[in-house]
Formats: sequence, structure tokens, C-alpha cells
Amino acid sequence: MLDSSQESGGRLDNALSYLRQRLDTGSNQSSFIDNQLKKFGFNNQPTRPPVIAIPEQFDARRQWPSCPSIGKVHNQGCCSSDYAFAVTSMLTDRSCTYSNGSVTRTFSAYDPLTCCDDCVLFRKDPCAGGYVSKVLQYARKVGIVEEDCLPYSPGSICSGDDLTCPRMCKTVGKYVADNRRTATKVIALDAVVNNIKYEIMENGPVVASFKLCEDYLKYGSGEGVYVGKAERCVGIHNFKVIGWGQEEGMDYWLAVDSLGEDWGKSGAVKFRMNQLEVEKHMYAVVPKI
Repeated sequence: MLDSSQESGGRLDNALSYLRQRLDTGSNQSSFIDNQLKKFGFNNQPTRPPVIAIPEQFDARRQWPSCPSIGKVHNQGCCSSDYAFAVTSMLTDRSCTYSNGSVTRTFSAYDPLTCCDDCVLFRKDPCAGGYVSKVLQYARKVGIVEEDCLPYSPGSICSGDDLTCPRMCKTVGKYVADNRRTATKVIALDAVVNNIKYEIMENGPVVASFKLCEDYLKYGSGEGVYVGKAERCVGIHNFKVIGWGQEEGMDYWLAVDSLGEDWGKSGAVKFRMNQLEVEKHMYAVVPKI
């Protein structure tokens, strides 16, 4: 939960202001997109069984009520750490769904933000953005600690900060390196909508990367399905997809972002399917329980 409406509003303003700065860095962002969307040899998604019926609407929060993390909205503050939050949120959710609610670990976005040199766009400024594909690799090969070891404080992490990887956990007297948990497998989903739906329905939320347009930053609670009409789409953004539905004849993905509860529909967005290449870059993990 956010501390107060005033504080959360300030954090949202800082986050949106920083994302707008990313939109203004044309040449750098073009390179950023090219690097971000590369495949890293992940496992291909298994073929969906043809006998499985796909419902018209689905919400993972209702499918797994014993996994409240699925609906939790994080606040990245004035740091462009969506690439870290998308993966750690999904890993948190899937640890719960794969264990039928018996495992409720919360993985730390601060870990890949500060400890994974390959995950960030600029090592001296992790808040300048990063690569969700490399965070997924990091989760599989190195592992990520839980939130109680390296908590993320949105009020104290901003662009320009020279963040370093802690040797010791901040809140428990343990070494960071000794407390990481790895994912068993990373899966690159294919771009077939029903196959993506099947993966979410069977195993839990997935990560998606899409082209960031300026009008996305203005998406509010009173709006319907986000369609990405802005001409300025420079850069990428990442969020967690938890379901799907249809509104006014438009099919959409139901997603949870990390921009705080003051943005969008209390932190969520209905994102139109087959828009801004979102289906082309979706990933899932198989956690180690």
C-alpha cells in the first residue's frame, strides 16, 4: 500500500516525468529497443493442447485468490525500473501459483537493479532502464533474493544515483549471495494469442515488453481499453499480464504496471491486443519451489 495520496502522487509524477525523459532520447532509445527485444536462447513455449477451451475473460487474481501478490501494484518511484519489477513480480506470483498458494515469497526488484551489470542500460545509472530478457537470464542463472533481504524504497531511488550491490542483506544478517533463489526455466512465448492465454490460465502471469508511447503515461481510471494512438513511440516499457477480456468490441490484455496506484486503473491497464507488438515479446518462468 502507498503511504499517502500526496506522497504517492509525487512518486507518480516523478516516475512519469522520468519516462517522458526516456521518450526524448531518440537515438539511445532506438538502440535500447534493438537490444531489449533480442532472444536469449530461452525455451520455446510448449504447444497448447487443442482440447483446452479458452474463456472469453480471465483474471488471475480470481483464479488464484490465495496469491494476493498477483494484484499488488508496485511503485518504481523516479526510477525506470519496470524491467526489474515486471520479472520479480511474475516470479513472486508464479512461486505462489505453482505451489497452489503454499509459497508466498516476494522477490526483490532491488537485486537485479543493483547487482546485475548486464541487466541495466548504463551501469552508473540503473534507473536509466534495462533489459527484461537479461533479468530473466539473471533469475535463471544467478537467482534473486527476497524483498526482506533487499527492500526497494521508491522514495530513495532515482535516476542519476550510483547504486551499488550490497554485500549483506539490509534487514537480515545474511549474505546476499547466499540467499538467492533461481528459476528452473525461462520460456519465450510465441505470438499466438490463444497460446499466451493458455499459459496465463494454466500457470500464472507473464511478462510483456511493448513500445512506450507518450499517451500511455496519461492513461487514467476513466478510460477504457488503451489503444496506443500516440505517434511518439520511442523506447520500451514492461509490465505483468494477468488476464484478458473484451470491452466495446476490443480484445485486451489485463496488466499490472509498476507506476503506483495513482496511475491507470488503480495501477492496472486494459491494453489492446495486437497493439504495439506486445504479443511478440512475452516471457514466463518456471520457478524453483
